[in-house]
Amino acid sequence: MSAVATITRLAIVNRGAAAMRLINAAREYAAEHQRDIQIVAIHTEADARALFVREADFAVRVDGPISVDNLTAVAAALTLAGVDGAWVGWGPLAQQPAFAEMCAHLGITNVGLSAATLTSIADRSVLQSAAESAGGNLSSLEIVERGYSRHVEVLVAGDRFGDVWAVCLLYTSPSPRDRTRSRMPSPA
Repeated sequence: MSAVATITRLAIVNRGAAAMRLINAAREYAAEHQRDIQIVAIHTEADARALFVREADFAVRVDGPISVDNLTAVAAALTLAGVDGAWVGWGPLAQQPAFAEMCAHLGITNVGLSAATLTSIADRSVLQSAAESAGGNLSSLEIVERGYSRHVEVLVAGDRFGDVWAVCLLYTSPSPRDRTRSRMPSPA
């Protein structure tokens, strides 16, 4: 088992509520473990006045969007910030092995899935095989109730130390009434 990296300066490469959740979680963790963790918000110009940027200890602006197509600028911002850890959270960038690879190249601990794991889970058949070998399966549930569509997902994640977490995600959105649905174009 390799040594656990101690992060002292953590970059948040996400925005909005996700970024605020991590700022709060990192500060709570730091307080509970008597550690000093500085939070750096990596942000775009559009988010310069956002709450998560104001709440972070430091902020570094990325030239252009924070996306897989702009990883050179994201890498420059992380380097300028002098961080030893980076959290991308969830979303399109978090699903790309390129972010994890970039962090490894920069010597930054990626607080998330490894590039190898992201590559393997991109193939649903690999996920299904892994789930079946562990005695489980992959499923997604959609419920329509009282005019609302509810999509339920359970995310199960684990780390290299054997800790496993399950998070239930519930998405609720208005469901179109039957007459509105009948006027919608058919899916291709």
